[in-house]
Amino acid sequence: MPFVDLSHPIRPGMPAYPGDDPPAFKEAAEYQADGYREREVTLLSHTGTHLDAPAHMLPEARPLDEFPIEHFFGPACVLDVTDLPPGATIGLDLLAEIERPLAEATFLLIRTGRALEWGEPSYFNEIPVLASPAAKRVAKLAESNGGRLRGVGLDVCSPDPVGAVRFPIHHILLGAGLLIVENLADLSALPTSGFTFACPPLPLADADGAPCRAWAQW
Repeated sequence: MPFVDLSHPIRPGMPAYPGDDPPAFKEAAEYQADGYREREVTLLSHTGTHLDAPAHMLPEARPLDEFPIEHFFGPACVLDVTDLPPGATIGLDLLAEIERPLAEATFLLIRTGRALEWGEPSYFNEIPVLASPAAKRVAKLAESNGGRLRGVGLDVCSPDPVGAVRFPIHHILLGAGLLIVENLADLSALPTSGFTFACPPLPLADADGAPCRAWAQW
């Protein structure tokens, strides 16, 4: 049963959402002086491959630590939109192509192909994003299928355009209780459906978001 790691390693100077600081590493102990190695790591809660909780955008909404651990595992499907031009929106017509697997999925993963540009300035330029009607369709599905659909994952930094001010797509998805997984690594090895996705986050208290170790297996 193959495993595919879908997380970008956290390292100093790694890509960060425009305006955010990348993580910083500092040696707190060294082998020669202390007999062991330890590092002090400073990072934002939305560093690298990470989860957005509803509490990220919505006051009084659930933080990550209020979700049970099993909430971060489940069957998933992939929507491949790699043919879209830069800055295009992902509409209802594309969602219709995976209607059956999406109805049975716990996580919807959207493959734009932009993960291959991780580390390049172009990674943040004109990212494909969900159109509002498509986001509302996903939210409605999450609210009407007994909570089967739990999250949406993307191989880009946001479901909203970079530089957005009001974050309407975040609000639609998070308002439906969905998790958002951002900055997934290359999804090209995944089948359209028939696999399990996992994205357990760091167990931060009252977390608006947290880095996660995401993977797929089938």
